Amino acid sequence: MQPDDHKDPSGGLAALRAGIDRCDEELVALLRRRMDISSRVAASKAGTGKPVRDPEREAAVVARVRALAGADLAAAAESLVTTLMRTSRERQYDILLAKDAEAFRADTGLPERADGSLAGVRRAAFAGDAGSWSAAAARRLFPDAESVAAPSFAAACDLVTDGRADAAVLPLANTTGGPVDTVYHLLERNLRIVRSADLAVRHCLAGVPGATLAGVRTVSSHPQALAQCSRAIREGGWAAEPAENTAFAAAEAARRADPSFAAICSPAAARGHGLAILREDVCDTGVNATRFVAVSRELLVTPDASRLSLLLLLPDRPGALAATLDVFVDRALNLSSICSQPVPERPWEYAFFLDVATNHATDGNVKISGRQHQLLVFRLDENVLQDLHRSLRNDDVLDSFQSFK
Repeated sequence: MQPDDHKDPSGGLAALRAGIDRCDEELVALLRRRMDISSRVAASKAGTGKPVRDPEREAAVVARVRALAGADLAAAAESLVTTLMRTSRERQYDILLAKDAEAFRADTGLPERADGSLAGVRRAAFAGDAGSWSAAAARRLFPDAESVAAPSFAAACDLVTDGRADAAVLPLANTTGGPVDTVYHLLERNLRIVRSADLAVRHCLAGVPGATLAGVRTVSSHPQALAQCSRAIREGGWAAEPAENTAFAAAEAARRADPSFAAICSPAAARGHGLAILREDVCDTGVNATRFVAVSRELLVTPDASRLSLLLLLPDRPGALAATLDVFVDRALNLSSICSQPVPERPWEYAFFLDVATNHATDGNVKISGRQHQLLVFRLDENVLQDLHRSLRNDDVLDSFQSFK
């Protein structure tokens, strides 16, 4: 006899569990019926452009179920039906994807397999001169390519757009200063991110030979570098003068030959322009790093891809962003970052940049490297917002991209 049998006249724990098993069998049968109806709903939406998720309908379902359950079980009933509706959406995504995956791939230029190669990158553009951090990133990303200097990030992108360079290397974000806003706006051009690398950035303070740290009154650098070294600037009581590039700030310091004017730049830029390093490290933190991305005209997906970047232009209506983020919840995808940028010429409207990352591969023939990151950019407007849900479920894409990189 089980220990609890003498306390429970209904037959004990085993009998109770058997009753739960019978309830589960009934629930599974009802789940099959519900999924069958969801399949028919998906079929009715095919070709109509209607989104999978209908917030008003889902809210009405939740309210009805809570009322049916009563006050004592309302919260539990809401949790259950919310899970059921998410499962129903997944079924609808699968069905709709099978019907329009090829059309979506054609519209976005999405390749069927991750077999792209960056071996064809022979000229890599960057902003600044040979001593800039962008130049160092270009050498790391494309060690066998010719590095092509440009006066600005936009000019580097122009070289790619015009066909004078195969890729442009741009700083996307910094661990201290945050996103590089001007670069995010450049990503809205017809360029695709194909590779990225994280570079440790240790700025120095450099002045003309004979200058002293105590004599510095003004420092110049790119606004991001000034932000990354704001503590030293504040403590030094220095005036900050923005420059187009850290390396150009070094060049300006050499040109002025003013001992009170110093540049915040890389040690390579200081040496390249004949400056003396007045202070080795002026960064606010000891782990300052910048993520650089390489952009090209074509969408190239290499076998080691493991991160997907999305540029979302969402409709200006309540719940648009929340509905999009539901995709990642529904598919258990790791949304590693999200930031917003204003849309030019459209006041108070914003574009959202998202990164989806993974730490595992679905293709056993390809090894993921934690040091080699590749990002892709898709542009979605309100007319294809619902297609994001379908594209993220494409098994070919998931397998080939190894859960995105």
